[in-house]
Amino acid sequence: MKLTLALLCFFITLVVSRKCTYHPPNNISYVVTGGKSGAWSSACEASTTADFAYRDSLPEYEQNCTPVNTWGPQAYEYPRASIKEQCDNTRWQQTRVLRVIEKIIAKEYNYCHHHAPKWTPPDTPEFRNSKICSPPEKSRKKNFWNGIDCTHFTSLVYNYAFGAHLNTATPMQACGVDFAPGKSLTINVNKTEEFEIGDILFIGGNSASNPLTITHAVIWTGIVAVKGNGTFGIDTLINNLAPNQRKAAQKYVDEHGGPIYVIADSHYNGPNYRPFAGWYTGAYTFARRLINIGPLDHPDQPSGAKYTNDGKCMYTRPTEEEEDDDDEQEENEDIARIFRI
Repeated sequence: MKLTLALLCFFITLVVSRKCTYHPPNNISYVVTGGKSGAWSSACEASTTADFAYRDSLPEYEQNCTPVNTWGPQAYEYPRASIKEQCDNTRWQQTRVLRVIEKIIAKEYNYCHHHAPKWTPPDTPEFRNSKICSPPEKSRKKNFWNGIDCTHFTSLVYNYAFGAHLNTATPMQACGVDFAPGKSLTINVNKTEEFEIGDILFIGGNSASNPLTITHAVIWTGIVAVKGNGTFGIDTLINNLAPNQRKAAQKYVDEHGGPIYVIADSHYNGPNYRPFAGWYTGAYTFARRLINIGPLDHPDQPSGAKYTNDGKCMYTRPTEEEEDDDDEQEENEDIARIFRI
């Protein structure tokens, strides 16, 4: 009996002490095929969330293992998604992204440097401190040790939605030579109408610097903010920002002539909807598109971006003259397309 108990304890210790496995990203091969262009129905809308209950039943991360660091175990890769043949491919993917964002925000996760938001770290000073998770006074939920940061949020959205496990290191996700997902977009910050739902926008750490060090990522929702409160009310969105960012955002809203769009990100006190204003517009660099981009020849690097030897993604802003040249080139290409037609 004693021998049996000893062996049982040994095997339990062996399992618990096993180090968590590294799961490499699969974002380069990301693609969702199928569907019928232009077709949409209530059944298509319902199908965008039909498998959520099944996906919720799957383990989010590796269990019964010892994390190699305070980031915890890495997230598992979710199964690939499939589109109903009678549904428009782009609309289905974009709608699904919005539903996943809505679902994650409703969980009220905190902002934490964790691979998986459901993972609860051990109750030790090493794993539980303000450098890893936003402190209690910022957190929106009682258990503030569950959460994710910005690029783990963008990865979770695409992983849960499509089984696309993106690289979660911000410099790699932005401009890593072999890891940056999708197609790079050098869209001017004043041409917000060119962004599409699901685009990942990368933000620099200091809007006044050039080049900028990219430190943040957000997802474009395509939703236009409305006046007042409510989920997409501009007052609510500004209040979702960190206190030191609200003044600049309000100034941008007051002075900006066009619509204010809603982005989704994990920042300050966790995943939430926030306004594309203030710091976000001032330090915006470039974007990446993952939905319906066609075949790619990787590496796909935006002009002005560089992955440095010390593991940073640096972005040099174009001069006004260079931006004017880009605008002129776009106009010439548009004219050429018209004459080809």
